Amino acid sequence: MSSATPQPPSARRVTYAYALLGLTMLIWSSAFAGIRVALRELSPLELTTARMVIAAAGAAVLGLTLGVRAPARRDYPAVIVAGISGFALYHTALNFGLTEVSAGQASFLIATTPLWTALFATRILHERLGRWGALGILVSVAGVAVMSLGPSDLSVGVGSLLALFAAACAGVNITLQKGLLERYSPIDVSVHATLAGTLPFLLHLPFAAPSIAGMSDTGLIVTAYLGLGPICLGYVLSTIALQILPATRSAQVMLIVPPMAALIAWIWIDEAPHLSIIPGGALILIGLLIGVRQLGHTRTS
Repeated sequence: MSSATPQPPSARRVTYAYALLGLTMLIWSSAFAGIRVALRELSPLELTTARMVIAAAGAAVLGLTLGVRAPARRDYPAVIVAGISGFALYHTALNFGLTEVSAGQASFLIATTPLWTALFATRILHERLGRWGALGILVSVAGVAVMSLGPSDLSVGVGSLLALFAAACAGVNITLQKGLLERYSPIDVSVHATLAGTLPFLLHLPFAAPSIAGMSDTGLIVTAYLGLGPICLGYVLSTIALQILPATRSAQVMLIVPPMAALIAWIWIDEAPHLSIIPGGALILIGLLIGVRQLGHTRTS
């Protein structure tokens, strides 16, 4: 059976997708400093529970306002696994991993997400990464390594394995999203995956509620932002971009998060960045430009 070959996105749509991803990365980058603030009053699991419940409430309002299409029964497993991997497992593993390893090492390990996405997308979605695409990812990951790691950060333990597991979960999530976007709108995928990812945390909500209720006004505001901004809104924006761009290219843009997060943490919580942010950030941008070159070749070939 033959089928029409999907046409590559136009230059205007690609630019639009990258603009959405840029905004998404800015929102996601702010989460690291916000998490530092909120963890002063909540445990990692309590914070993740609060963020996910707030994000689910926002997604439910969005779904009721805009209307969403229920997934077909055959897509239930993909929706559930996308939600569990991208929310429940990713955030829980990362938060607990950060209690064991430095922020620098965690940033580097999370920066392997494009590598995991490339592995899953080439096998499951049959995406072609190409030599330039692979080179761009490797150059950007090297930039994160230069910026994030020092000699004292090079260790292997439970915390580093948890951060690496979180990166793999993000790769699974992005790959499954891309497959679902062939049949559903970004709003459909965002709402259903967010709700699916929140279900496990409802079991812990009664235990976390007293700590959440006892937070300061600042803590509550920051926690509400972490749920509605980086999770709810960020997920919607990234899913819209993912519908246009290949999964591997969308994941690679995540590599600009470490330098942006360092700058935001400097402004917000007075955590001065290391000078390595300059060469590391330059390598990340070079890698992204190489990736754009690969996408341009794909569009014109």
